[in-house]
Amino acid sequence: MTSPCIVQPTCRGCMVVVRSTSLRPAPNPIPIPGPIRRRGSIRIQSFSTTRSIFAQPLDSRPIESWYRPPPPLPNNDTQESTSQTQTSNSSSTSTNTSKYSASPSSSSSSSSSSPAPSSSQDTYELFTSSTTIQDPPRTAINFAEKYEPTESDFLNPSTSSSSSTSTRSTKRISSSPPTTTTIATATAGWGMYEEYKNRSSSTSNATRRRRRKERSVLPPLPVGEMPPDGQTRFDWRLRSLSRSNMSLGTDKKRGMTLTNGVQDWWTELQLKKRVTAQSSSLEQGDLYYDETKRYSDHFIPLLLLEQDEEKRKFEERLRESGLDKLRREGLALDDMSATPDKRSRFSWGRAQIVRFDKPASQFGDLGYHRFLTSTNVILSRTDPLHNAVLKDGQLAQGSVEHDERMAGKVIFAGRDFIKVQFPVPIPNIEHGEWRIDLGLNDWALQAQLNAIKELNSDPLVQDMEDFVDPTAASSTSGASGRTKLARKREETILRGTALRDKVLRAFQEDYVPYDAPSDLGNATIQSIRDTKPDDVDAVPTPSPHTDPGPSGILAKNQLIHSWTQRYRGDRAGDVLRVEGDPPLSLNQSQMKAIAMMLSERLSLVQGPPGTGKTRVIIETIKLVKHHWQVPFPILVCAHTNVAVDNLLSGLRQNGIKAVRIGQTERVRRDLYKYSLESLLTEHPLWEDIVKLGEDLDALSAKCDEMQQTPIRGHSRLKVMRALISLKKDVQQTLAEKRALVNRLVLNDADVICTTCLSACTTKLRHLDFPMVFLDEASMATEPLSMVPFMKGSSHVAIIGDHKQLPPVIISPEGQAGGLAISLFERLIHERHVPSIMLDTQYRMHPTISSFPSAAFYNSDLKDGTLDSVTGEVKAGWEPPMSIALNEGKSVGFVDHDYPESKVGRSLANEGDVRLVMEIVEDLLSKNPDLQGKHIGIISPYAAQIQRLAEALQAMLVSDGTRARLGFERTSEIAEIEVKTVDGFEGREKEVIVFSTVRSNTSGHIGFLGDWRRLNVGLTRARRGLVVVGNSETLEKAKRGDSMEGVLPSGGGDVWRGFMRWLRANELIKEAEDGEVVSVVEEVVDEADEEYEDLVAARA
Repeated sequence: MTSPCIVQPTCRGCMVVVRSTSLRPAPNPIPIPGPIRRRGSIRIQSFSTTRSIFAQPLDSRPIESWYRPPPPLPNNDTQESTSQTQTSNSSSTSTNTSKYSASPSSSSSSSSSSPAPSSSQDTYELFTSSTTIQDPPRTAINFAEKYEPTESDFLNPSTSSSSSTSTRSTKRISSSPPTTTTIATATAGWGMYEEYKNRSSSTSNATRRRRRKERSVLPPLPVGEMPPDGQTRFDWRLRSLSRSNMSLGTDKKRGMTLTNGVQDWWTELQLKKRVTAQSSSLEQGDLYYDETKRYSDHFIPLLLLEQDEEKRKFEERLRESGLDKLRREGLALDDMSATPDKRSRFSWGRAQIVRFDKPASQFGDLGYHRFLTSTNVILSRTDPLHNAVLKDGQLAQGSVEHDERMAGKVIFAGRDFIKVQFPVPIPNIEHGEWRIDLGLNDWALQAQLNAIKELNSDPLVQDMEDFVDPTAASSTSGASGRTKLARKREETILRGTALRDKVLRAFQEDYVPYDAPSDLGNATIQSIRDTKPDDVDAVPTPSPHTDPGPSGILAKNQLIHSWTQRYRGDRAGDVLRVEGDPPLSLNQSQMKAIAMMLSERLSLVQGPPGTGKTRVIIETIKLVKHHWQVPFPILVCAHTNVAVDNLLSGLRQNGIKAVRIGQTERVRRDLYKYSLESLLTEHPLWEDIVKLGEDLDALSAKCDEMQQTPIRGHSRLKVMRALISLKKDVQQTLAEKRALVNRLVLNDADVICTTCLSACTTKLRHLDFPMVFLDEASMATEPLSMVPFMKGSSHVAIIGDHKQLPPVIISPEGQAGGLAISLFERLIHERHVPSIMLDTQYRMHPTISSFPSAAFYNSDLKDGTLDSVTGEVKAGWEPPMSIALNEGKSVGFVDHDYPESKVGRSLANEGDVRLVMEIVEDLLSKNPDLQGKHIGIISPYAAQIQRLAEALQAMLVSDGTRARLGFERTSEIAEIEVKTVDGFEGREKEVIVFSTVRSNTSGHIGFLGDWRRLNVGLTRARRGLVVVGNSETLEKAKRGDSMEGVLPSGGGDVWRGFMRWLRANELIKEAEDGEVVSVVEEVVDEADEEYEDLVAARA
């Protein structure tokens, strides 16, 4: 078989070189005459269909290239080529160029005068273009935290319905790259983009999930030098500004009392201007050039494919979901009247701002909707598929494609009206009624692509450059006689991360994700003794410090260095305390984790359920800011808003000045006072901003009045020019004043709390963050985790648990390419970054934690719910009374044989629902101290969640339930939470009822076969856990072909081990025996009637 070849296009006037990439000595490069234009096409004749092409500039100038995707081959040559390429890649330990498989282009694209290529010569087409990516919106919303996947999201294309297959197939052979997103970093990688797309059309699962079986042994990359003292804005000898006794409100002009030398800081803050550094790009031969290129080539195609899949599902939602369903789900608003906002001061250029509300006849209230600030919307008369507004502002008169519709951006969302900004004016928008649909945002994709692009930047170099003043004749000398460099008036906004040597180490060769033994859940109950050391990723003792480079920005502070060395330790129980150490009420693993995070540039903390990850982060920041008063700004990020709010609450309760950045609609109500928007209004200078805003409104109104005045002449024109000039001056003053107040509030904070996506907001352009804490890291994709890294980080702690839920990836190609592997999981498997596991859980009754500890954490998880002296369970963790639980037991399994049923693309089980309702009523009846808000019901399937929620509503209005429980206890049913397993990540309840749904004779469990979801489902309860399901199905536990290559292996083994553990401990109750079945028979008939009545009423 002929070895693959590489085509390297160059710039104008250069030659195209075809180079062999076989393992044998290659012949001389074959030059192809003719220059290549930057914007144009070239036809390249290859020698066989097993060749692959890859474009790379031969000179140092950057070139952004798009590759026109060819259609898939009609035979299996693509799979053969992919297999060969993978073999070649795995055998190479250090290669500078990636090898990707591509298919030949269709001959139909050639002109009639050009002869068709012969069977032995296939045609490839290469297109190049130079594009730029726009900055993400000012504020970001993470829709991923609201999205809860269903099993159909993970099905292979080959198992979909015929209609879906047809749509997907058409999508995959599209002959043009995506047009809605412009990519600046896509210099290469389209070949890989097409490789994954071509794989999706194959029925072979073996080629869909590329994983290496052995860890690659690669040397560490060179490390940059930390800036010397006096030549960095993060000088460790300074004192934290937030600890400088500054008090707001004592000086109206300045907004604070200037004491203890803060006067100099205030003057510098006012005069210093923050500027964006010029975009930098690595050149061939530069440090990290090859690694950065491979990183981009790996992740950019996967991100684009994920965006393609989101578009496909969005269009499918519009086609298959009726308006009534979209309206109920808050995804669409119809019968809306529109009013152009002519006097809005937020518009510019040709942009148009429109207010949408309900006509007066409909009382004005919009009802439930999910339109939030910065979300995209699609505008149409009645149907976005046929009469949507196009990009030119005109109304479509027929079928409309996704890329043809105009996307508006919500700038205000309220209960009574919504304001949307459109890029161009829409004619006659004030006439008639409109429909608004929640659109598909691409800002998350843009933020991740920007983060990949910023790998070209070095914040340490940018920081030191601010201290070099080429205009200074000589340097100044301080009191000590040491020379100090003059500092520029302009301060560069730091970009990139100083941790590239850590992040890019695995990309010294073509990257293939490692298939860790931990994918098997580390061990099941039957094979605990056979667990190997390689099966454990992190242990309760920190990894030894082996970093050849600097130990981070805290290393020069000897107080911190001494503390971390004494508390980190190399063996269990050897923490050395001395007089003067701050008191810490933490266990050994928690204190060692803090010491490791403070002593390493990059560290990993694995926190199993209930082990106190949030507390460890809070105590670490408390030490840094309160005890040592470190001046560095700290950024704390998490994947979800719920996790960010939990961190914010804990930080504020411990006296730490934390400021919340993000969408105000997503901030918990009791924490809104700590948001940036709220703190800005409390600043003394805010009164000036309000006054300027009123002046601007008055000037805008005056301009509108002058335009409508029929008076003509030179004097009117002169007045208009004066008003416009004055309006611009007020606008500029308003912007400068607001930026100053924003900067003052942020500089007065100890910590900034935000989600990973919101870290890219321009609100944070006033600060650089050398220290970053990233919580819930195992739930975010690697490119998403890199977003907060790119704020100038040089000291990062990553906290998560890869044994729980991974990132939600809906594209099969993204799953196959490893996009669902988080940065935390990748680094902890590579074992180059110091790590530790928190080893004591404080959430669960010991019986509840017993199986998860053995199955997922190598039995290293201790129980903090046991009294250390008596060995008895602490007060407050006593098991509840329930017919589903044996006396004194906190875990129970209710076995039944009610069959599962298909509901749309999901699954449900009515028998499961009936048993769950009976268990809930019994819990409320027998446990007076157990309230409805203490109970949670979880299930992996969305259809089952809907059935359970409807059944709870039926119980709430049931006369029979009221007769048995009483009115007060029955009303508590409304407080019971029903969510998917994904929706309960990071949360807990006193009692959890887990509805497994799956019940079939073949033993297929599909989506339930993800052992990470089982881990989450089993570890949400504090006192009682009841699992409802079919033991026969779960003991067989087959995932099925549709889940092969998508979910991690080992899920069936874990389920079988769990069922054996339940039987060994006599924790299974049959639904057909004794008391359980009698209660079920008593309730079933009434529940059936009420459920039917409820469904009929809703219909």
